[in-house]
Amino acid sequence: MQSILHRYIVFITALSFLTGLPAQSIRDFVGEWSGTESLSSQVEIFDDKDILINISEGGNRKGFLIYESNSTVIYNEDLSWAYHYSSYDKEDVQLLFFRRFNTPIGVLGSQELRYSIDEWTGDYIVLNHVSNDGDLTHKMILNRTAVLRVDQLDPERFSLKPNYPNPFNPGTTIMVESEFESIGNLSIFNLQGHWVKTLHSGSFYPGQSTYRWYGTDHMGDPVSSGTYFYRLRINDRDISRKMVLFK
Repeated sequence: MQSILHRYIVFITALSFLTGLPAQSIRDFVGEWSGTESLSSQVEIFDDKDILINISEGGNRKGFLIYESNSTVIYNEDLSWAYHYSSYDKEDVQLLFFRRFNTPIGVLGSQELRYSIDEWTGDYIVLNHVSNDGDLTHKMILNRTAVLRVDQLDPERFSLKPNYPNPFNPGTTIMVESEFESIGNLSIFNLQGHWVKTLHSGSFYPGQSTYRWYGTDHMGDPVSSGTYFYRLRINDRDISRKMVLFK
């Protein structure tokens, strides 16, 4: 009886491990992630705050990715021109975020934040960070955003081209190509995922359609510098691209 129970426990343990298998490489984290974050520190406490993290390839450090986020815990928006790096420690099953910042005496410094991967399914992840002194805890619960990449679509039907120029100031051009007439919309969103403005809603006719955005919201007021997303939605399918407004 004990032998059967032992084999059952081993089986359940193995099954749990397989369903929560950690990432195999840093590139498994590439993509746009959205969810919530909770923070407890000596200066700030909050729970279930909306968060967006965009992890992509780039930079000049081998084995690292770059990222942007609306979370001030891991991202320094004042240095959005500088790379923020992310890496994966496979041995310790941790996701690392490196950010740069200005110290009170004006010296450029850096900070490494290590997050244990408590849960991982490929499109769902739970990350936890506790500072060495225990005074700061930060938890992120994230889902990979279902955004279709351009290379996943049939280019003969419709596509969303990279905007130009990018970065831009004051305006940029966005081009949509469609083989058939389709109904949809082209909209702008900020890094937090909030809607900023709709550039076009209605029919997209065959051929190329060009749209201009001059960095204003739906009220016509100028928006701040930073990263924005433009999303094409046609026939209940989405394509998103990233652009940077620099003032």
